[in-house]
Amino acid sequence: MAVNNERDARASISVKLSRPSDKEEEFNSNVESIHQHLAIKSFLTQMEILDPALLEHSRLVTHYTLLMGRSLGFTSDDERKLLHSSLLHDLGKMGIDRQIIEKKGKLTPQEWELIRAHPLNSVKILSIFPYFRDIIPIVKHHHEWYDGTGYPDGLMGEEIPLMSRMIMVADAFVAMTSDRPYRAALTINEAVGIIRKNKGRQFDPKLVHLFITVVSEELKTPL
Repeated sequence: MAVNNERDARASISVKLSRPSDKEEEFNSNVESIHQHLAIKSFLTQMEILDPALLEHSRLVTHYTLLMGRSLGFTSDDERKLLHSSLLHDLGKMGIDRQIIEKKGKLTPQEWELIRAHPLNSVKILSIFPYFRDIIPIVKHHHEWYDGTGYPDGLMGEEIPLMSRMIMVADAFVAMTSDRPYRAALTINEAVGIIRKNKGRQFDPKLVHLFITVVSEELKTPL
């Protein structure tokens, strides 16, 4: 009987040692959050130095995706994931030659392949950090089209992560309403018209309606 009691006591001690307390888990979570924050700050600083336009683009995309997330009633944790994935969705573009990014003429097939590789480049960078594992699928699939003709994996409809679909529509809107080397910025109404035209093809139809609603509310004008 004494042997059994001693064995049970050792087992109990072993379990306690192998399971961190609530305070330990909270401490580890806080440390991870600090590391995550510093990594994001570092990435954004690199964007500011190497490509200020990319930083501005990422911030605008994040602004619109967060408006959508709040309208959908996202939890604070989902908002965090959306914030981080939106800010870092184009991280892989920093490795692309500026002459390609700023080219005024038509891209060659080889140049287009380099552009299409940027979500996977983003994944390679983020995969180094274990605390970004929950946003990697979102970043990877933000160029998947609702009809399955996007990249890199040709996902279709709700196979595409919801937050990726949200970034897709905000990304397109910000790109269209910004000056580019190959064209002047479109008006808001022109961009919204193109987004409407491509719902069900490039964009999730429900998110198109939501996006136009939040933009209209922000501008205080019907679209």
